[in-house]
Amino acid sequence: MKSSPDYLSPFVTLRISSGGLSLVSTISTVTSDDVNDGDFSVNAIANFDLGNALISSLQLTTGISEVAPEATSLFYSSNHFKWRNVFKKEEYTWVKSSATFFNNRVRLYSNFYQLKSPVYFNGLALPAQFNASVAVMESGFQCDWILRKWRVLSNVRYSGSSKSVIRVPEFGYYLRLSFRDRFFKKALLAEFGSSVYSFSDWSGYGFMPATGAMYLQQNQNVGGAPSLDVFINADIGRATLTFLMQRVNDRFFGGENYILAGYPAPQDI
Repeated sequence: MKSSPDYLSPFVTLRISSGGLSLVSTISTVTSDDVNDGDFSVNAIANFDLGNALISSLQLTTGISEVAPEATSLFYSSNHFKWRNVFKKEEYTWVKSSATFFNNRVRLYSNFYQLKSPVYFNGLALPAQFNASVAVMESGFQCDWILRKWRVLSNVRYSGSSKSVIRVPEFGYYLRLSFRDRFFKKALLAEFGSSVYSFSDWSGYGFMPATGAMYLQQNQNVGGAPSLDVFINADIGRATLTFLMQRVNDRFFGGENYILAGYPAPQDI
């Protein structure tokens, strides 16, 4: 989410540390061109390192920014599309919180964003500005746990949006399980594993190749079906070999996965 774009240059950064508490506040701005003149972002991060095995750390991030819409939504000319728009700046406010547990192996997070006057591409793949505020939230659970030669990675997330001009899948998950060991007198380090991931059925976005924009579409829902991958990673000296088969469950159970509406994912590879 474009809350603080890369083109903004920090000109004030304040850092305070005391014991396990650290505070970082950054103010960024642009005054060098006509389109982005006056864009700014203010961001503050508070991190408290508790340093114990149960609760490892707590973090709170908050900020506000006011930025010009993407250049493609303002000016564009081709054989298929042509526009020159005057849009107000987009305003973003965000609050992000997280807590880590068990020596940073488990992380719980909850983020809230409020977007005022966001620019989006409507059902005709044309840029438009929503003259109101949109609230977007996400909460989730992440895990990276190693037990001897086994490793578990997971990410479970719930998200929602108050207005349909900003779309997000309601639920998504990713789970990866692998086993790693050395073979052939420790000459080969190999990791064998599989991963499964999916997100809830939602209308998603369409893609317009002429402009490279993602637009609101109503023709097709995507998601709702899990994908199973299997992989082998092998390190031999300085060389790394990877064998990957994607969406292997499609071969046995049928169905079709889509990268986005109108764009089916390739068959299992």
